Amino acid sequence: MKLNNKGFAITGILYGLLILFALLVGSYLTILTAKKNRLDGIVADIENEYNNKENISTYTLTITKGTGVSEIHYTVDSNNSSYTSDERVLLSVNSGSTYSYYGVASYGYTMDDCTSSSPCNRTMGKSDKIEELTASAVENYTVTIKKSVDNAPATIVEIVSVSSGDSYSTTISGGSYYTFNSVSCTPEQTATIEEIFNSGNQVDCKFKISSVTSNTTCTVKISS
Repeated sequence: MKLNNKGFAITGILYGLLILFALLVGSYLTILTAKKNRLDGIVADIENEYNNKENISTYTLTITKGTGVSEIHYTVDSNNSSYTSDERVLLSVNSGSTYSYYGVASYGYTMDDCTSSSPCNRTMGKSDKIEELTASAVENYTVTIKKSVDNAPATIVEIVSVSSGDSYSTTISGGSYYTFNSVSCTPEQTATIEEIFNSGNQVDCKFKISSVTSNTTCTVKISS
């Protein structure tokens, strides 16, 4: 009977040790698994960073301007806009970065595209890039202004050159108590006149064409 009790006691101790061993082994395996997961995460982060560095490279963006373009305006990644009047600008831009640019036309020219109201927007690729701003000369028209006082033969007030589509205005001198009756232009061109009353009963006239679209001769009829 005593022997059986000892057998049960030894068996209990062995089972206890076995359970403790299993718990220790399980805990150790859990720690190893967690450590492996952390190492895998670190390795993945390193690989991603390395791959991103490989995928993001810097290339040269060149923006040039042709005849009739006075300024180059540009922005990279929505940063503050910069501009230059030089013939070209060289920029180091990362692949995948966005950039926008536009030009300002010189007098007598109009931009072909890439204007301040509608800039050109691009994304930098994986090679050097050259963008060119171009402008076209605007056609000029001759505006001849005449005046006729009391139906007398018309005399020339001035002859001016105006860019196509531009407005033009000037002041036509009159005289004391003058009345500016009408204005007519040939070929068809719309002009307006507005009397200006000055000191000493002097009446002059403001002449205006909102948009010059052709060579034209305008005659203002005046009554003294």
